[in-house]
Amino acid sequence: ASIVVSAVGSQRLPLAPMGRGNGGEAAVMRPQGCRLSRRMVLVACCAYTGISSFPRSLHQFAGVCFAGVRSRARFPDVERWREVHTQRDASTSASEMHSWTIMMNKAINDAEAKAERALSLKEATMTPDSFEEAVEWASMSAVASRKDGGPIQSMYFNMQGDDDSVEDEAVDFAEALATELTGADTAVSVRVVFRSAETLARCKNDWEDIPRTALSRLEQVSDDASTLAGATFVLLVAPAADDLQAARVLRQKLESMSADSGARPTLILINHCFREEAREAFAKDQAKEPLLEGLVNTFHMAQLELVDLEKVPFNPAVVVRAWPKKFSLWEDNPEEFEAIKGFYFVANSGDAPPSDYALLRAMDMSRNRFKTLKDMGKR
Repeated sequence: ASIVVSAVGSQRLPLAPMGRGNGGEAAVMRPQGCRLSRRMVLVACCAYTGISSFPRSLHQFAGVCFAGVRSRARFPDVERWREVHTQRDASTSASEMHSWTIMMNKAINDAEAKAERALSLKEATMTPDSFEEAVEWASMSAVASRKDGGPIQSMYFNMQGDDDSVEDEAVDFAEALATELTGADTAVSVRVVFRSAETLARCKNDWEDIPRTALSRLEQVSDDASTLAGATFVLLVAPAADDLQAARVLRQKLESMSADSGARPTLILINHCFREEAREAFAKDQAKEPLLEGLVNTFHMAQLELVDLEKVPFNPAVVVRAWPKKFSLWEDNPEEFEAIKGFYFVANSGDAPPSDYALLRAMDMSRNRFKTLKDMGKR
């Protein structure tokens, strides 16, 4: 049986039925010539039925009405509503309707925001609990992207928050990644390429225990890439701006090697300095820089210490990405009750690293939101 809601007492406007119940009564009435949205229907239904707890949807409204019809506890007497309505003047009616609209918009917007946030969290990359877990995620993303056919990958790891430590962190990360890649699959072999002879010499002694891993210098392999034959992954560690041409040559030789032997080494740029070029190339569908054509950002983890225009620091934050999940911004805010492991999820930025402006804007909005809720006593 259908729930019939009669629009009683509204003689000010000519009404026409929107639909009819099984018994022939008008299910909902509307002014002639008007188009009613679901929100307007909710307002009208709540006003005429006197439901005190505002429903978030027509489905919930129907459930409340059904419960009221069965118990008569929350479904007021129609004659009483007719009496109340005739005692109200037009301004009072409009004011009450406006308050209902505000309540309804808030309820719907809250529900939509929660649903959107839940969907974003499903697409987000969580914050790893440790360096070891971060390396494990990077390894899994590298293997998955290789199976997906990606010819070149980019990884970025910087948890000290300054550019001076980028190369040192890249070396430590590359060592851990090579260990994880070769340890997870005995068929995987790794070649690690450094830009400087000093770094190469330092790592040769420290990396002896890593199986199926060979170390080379960029200048050497760009001239003769035969030492890379049979490699599953080639890790290019912290290339600088003046290494761009050598990196282009390296990729060309890897592609030629793939065409000749059928083996396809996957090039991974670790903490490369081509981030701006990569971001612009991604926006232009990798049309600008040949080295970055088809680039997949498989892993990213960076600590942020940002300040606003008045030099007031934001909470520490981290941008993290493990492909195929999105780039995600997390704010270090244990006071936020929605925080996960002490980090509050701010936003996703898709498949490209977020710009500096986007980061500042997102952090500013997050801080203002938290301050507003705290002032209201909700935090």
